Amino acid sequence: MLAWMVYVVVVCLILGLAAFAAEQSAQMRKAPTRWLWAASICASLILPVVISSVSIQLPRISSESARSPAAAPAAPVPLRQMTARAIQPSAWLGVQTQRRAAALDADAILTRAWLAASGLIFLGILFSGVQLHRHKRAWERRVVAGASVYVSRDVGPAVVGLLRPHIVLPRWIAEASPETQALVLAHEQSHLDAKDAQVLAIAILLIVAMPWNLPLWWQLRRLRFAIEVDCDARVLKVGHDASRYGETLILVGERQSGHVALVAAMSESKSFLEQRIRKMLSKQKKFAWASAGALAGLGIVLTASAAEVSPPNAARPARLIKVSASQDVGAQMKHYRNSEWNFTLDVPANWNAFPPVPTNSPNEVLRFASNEDGVHNMIIFRNPNDPKIRPETMVANVQEVLANAGFSHFVTGETKIGSRRVLTLDFDKPRPDGLTWSVREYFIMDGTLAYVLGFGTTNKDAMMGLYDKMAKSFTFGDVTS
Repeated sequence: MLAWMVYVVVVCLILGLAAFAAEQSAQMRKAPTRWLWAASICASLILPVVISSVSIQLPRISSESARSPAAAPAAPVPLRQMTARAIQPSAWLGVQTQRRAAALDADAILTRAWLAASGLIFLGILFSGVQLHRHKRAWERRVVAGASVYVSRDVGPAVVGLLRPHIVLPRWIAEASPETQALVLAHEQSHLDAKDAQVLAIAILLIVAMPWNLPLWWQLRRLRFAIEVDCDARVLKVGHDASRYGETLILVGERQSGHVALVAAMSESKSFLEQRIRKMLSKQKKFAWASAGALAGLGIVLTASAAEVSPPNAARPARLIKVSASQDVGAQMKHYRNSEWNFTLDVPANWNAFPPVPTNSPNEVLRFASNEDGVHNMIIFRNPNDPKIRPETMVANVQEVLANAGFSHFVTGETKIGSRRVLTLDFDKPRPDGLTWSVREYFIMDGTLAYVLGFGTTNKDAMMGLYDKMAKSFTFGDVTS
């Protein structure tokens, strides 16, 4: 969990820098910028999840497929494998740090803290909505400068409400000069027409999903600023005087009114107000388009870099998305027959058989292995079995031994090989290189004999479907020819 959170923060920070570069480019061209930050916030939430959990299925191109009309086999490829391993934030933590975090059960602690923070912020938003509804009952409905608005004692000027937003003005504006009223209403009506209140509210609600992500809060702050800058540009574009409009902004800023959450307001902090006025009065500089182009290019490069950041090798399975119309006919297999130990099974044609390793287990009889696109192997164990002992007990005993050897994340399951009920056990263990060694074992019982098929891989997302196919091809008995 900690490694994944660090990964998300890094991706979010790079996307935020990309949005900042694109914002500077857009401002040089006098173009709107709020959508850049809205897109950056959405991408900061979606991109890490997609890259760390999604696989795509691509056609496997071979010389044989070029000669045959049959479609080439399709191989699912996790998106995380298409990233740059040189940029892997989880590696910055170090193996020892991750082991200490695991020993302290940091995942459970972080998950509880995450849920608690999200819950508290969501409750705060609900409380703000209730508070707004309570305030609205005390507001007066009035027509100001030809527009129907709410007039309050100390709230506004702002746009409040999500489904049916309205303009609310403090009483002093309702009693100000017609010119001031017209400029304030022009600003708030621009917010209303652009649905800025809804955009801001959605962004805040999205951040509830990752309240620990500090770069995401910075992006929200930039979005609020961009919303106001875009609104200022729209007001001036319809013909209002920039100097008088700037004076009105200062006047509103000096008489900062009360706020309610989830609103698009005319008044902002003094530093933001100063920046807004400078941007309103700035003129296009020489070679501005060249600078804007360079900044836009930088934004594109940074966005691409965010997609290249490598996530930790999470244990959960990836969702498979087919992006090819090719027929999924599976990997090319070969049939292996072992007369000494009386079993047969199908293995990938490019896998090789190797002798058993007694130091691993005295019951190991054979293994197959491949290092293509990761490290993969299959080990066959042939064990004596006590038929009086339930298979579940045997699996539990094996799990205890594996836990003492440093494996974790045990998941038991059940399947069928032929008509025979077979129990399965999934587990994994982090490797020093930052990858995860994922294993699935199949326990095949037959009276006083038990076969255990152990499949291991550093690429669980791509291999477990193939491993299940191999396991279900396993037969044993008299296989002499």
